Amino acid sequence: MIGYLSGNVQWLEPQGNLDQVIVLTHGVGYIVTCPGGVVQARIGEGTELWIHSITREDGTKLYGFSAISDVKGFVMMLDVPGVGAKVALALIAVLSWQGLLDTLVAGDSARLTQADGVGKKLAERIIHEMGAKLGKLNGLQGTDPAVMSAIVAQSSLTAEAVSALSNLGYSGTVAQQAVQSVQHQSPAENLESLITLALRLLHEQTPR
Repeated sequence: MIGYLSGNVQWLEPQGNLDQVIVLTHGVGYIVTCPGGVVQARIGEGTELWIHSITREDGTKLYGFSAISDVKGFVMMLDVPGVGAKVALALIAVLSWQGLLDTLVAGDSARLTQADGVGKKLAERIIHEMGAKLGKLNGLQGTDPAVMSAIVAQSSLTAEAVSALSNLGYSGTVAQQAVQSVQHQSPAENLESLITLALRLLHEQTPR
């Protein structure tokens, strides 16, 4: 199972809200479908993608994202009846994952119809299904929308920070504990600050 790809862009073709790209790594070209605009590199330049693989009878397809939080959001959207990979990718391309979270919290189904393949009925279903999932996930049923949006945003930030620390060699458990400790003491305003504070905490905890 492929979870991450790093290599040179061999080919790229925009397809509406999506991009088809071939990433060449160690002599093998992987065909990856991404939200439009995720791959900024030109042909021959390097790119890095978080990958979600879907295997069916006709083969395995790879879907690429710029952040691990986008992967988790993509997988969550696939659980909504009527939402396939193309629709989920289009929503992330048009709104971004954070923008989609804000839209879900606001209950703005009209905004979802900006994505290819999303009509009024499907947009309303996404708002209902995803809103319920996020509420249960974060224990936010009945919470004020503005507060809910802030908490969900912090959850996304935490996931990206843990992923970044894991890439630096820390175990998932250690990274998770450090990030959660920082967020509990004083929630960081952005990803860079959160990673910096977590690294400082890990350094202080290292035996000398």
